[in-house]
Amino acid sequence: EAYFSGTSEGGYSSISAADSFKSMGIQPIHVMSSGAPLKVRSEAFLGFLRSLLSGNLENPLLQVLIVMLIGLPMSNTRPGVANYESGQYALAEDVTSDALSLLTSQLVPSPSLDPLAYGQYLAINYPVMFTIINTSPLDLFGPEVISLFYTAVIENDDDPCVNKYNQGIGVYDKICDALIENDLRDVVASADFNIDICHSLTDELASYNNVPDEFDPSFVTIFTIPEATHGASALFCGVRALDLISKDPFDKPKICKSDKKSKKDKKCKKKKKNKKKEKKEM
Repeated sequence: EAYFSGTSEGGYSSISAADSFKSMGIQPIHVMSSGAPLKVRSEAFLGFLRSLLSGNLENPLLQVLIVMLIGLPMSNTRPGVANYESGQYALAEDVTSDALSLLTSQLVPSPSLDPLAYGQYLAINYPVMFTIINTSPLDLFGPEVISLFYTAVIENDDDPCVNKYNQGIGVYDKICDALIENDLRDVVASADFNIDICHSLTDELASYNNVPDEFDPSFVTIFTIPEATHGASALFCGVRALDLISKDPFDKPKICKSDKKSKKDKKCKKKKKNKKKEKKEM
């Protein structure tokens, strides 16, 4: 049994990890996710393009970084991903090497805590990428990705990888396969463990559109913050997570050893037998 909690990408990972751990016999008790990009197959690129085209990129360096972080594993850098060696990649080939170096470096200043230092670091160490981000950020991404999602914005298509999948066979279908396999809306919809999703209506980095529409209210709770930035909502949601944990505290696991027979083991086995008896009587 386990609890999972995280914010932003960590919020995504908390739900993904909880679902994966079930196959290992570890049952999630409660998952707390805040400001997370859960609808990867659509909102990862749609949200960014909507903001860019409408002139509402409030923090270009950070917002571009997040989309690049999502796109990097889908850019021929990770074997096993659906579009690996397919010729269909999320990032433009001429920036993939720099993106991999940047996003795996331990020396990069925090873009959220110190955006000025982050921008200076980019300008000095990745001048080509820095110029593209500030002049033509769409050039960071593969033409197939931009074409698909740009058209979706114009046509008000909220889920182009599903609605236009067949038209993209041999063009962008493998990219969509990679996005679909990393999307968590179906995990949330079929969850049989408690999930608390906390999200701000005015989140500028992971828009509120990332909150899944389909879910079982007996397992999933959506807590909406009327107005807060991505960073500020993390504080609100963090307090909420602590409150939830305090109401449903951790139980110390009772472990029975089977390799050596001891008095403790016998007591443990007796407890197990007693529990079985109690269940039968009930």
